[in-house]
Amino acid sequence: MEILIFAVILGLIPAAIASKKGGSFMLWWLCGAMLFIVALPMAIIMKPQDKLSVTGLRKCPECAEYVQAEAKICKHCKSELTPLTNSEKKQLTKKAKKENHVPGWLVLLAFGCVGFFIWFMASGPGR
Repeated sequence: MEILIFAVILGLIPAAIASKKGGSFMLWWLCGAMLFIVALPMAIIMKPQDKLSVTGLRKCPECAEYVQAEAKICKHCKSELTPLTNSEKKQLTKKAKKENHVPGWLVLLAFGCVGFFIWFMASGPGR
């Protein structure tokens, strides 16, 4: 029972790191509680999600504040903006998702290390 409580509490660490970078807190908490040794490094190396892909916003080129992608005038500095076309929005969203991608080799390496550790501990020095 204590191990379960410890795992639940330990899962909060990768969840907090990933949620600050735009990830789902509950999903990362569940992953961290089940596979902490894999979830923590992945949450640390995860790149922050771009605001455009998450909320549909973009930066104003004049004041660098976030405004709606369809805005014609910045609500902060009142400068004129050219609205993004649908193809430009899709391209920026695709680019942001690609930047947040965790390489498959890294996931395989992490699972390989965990598997080796489990095998090493199970074989033990006395066996």
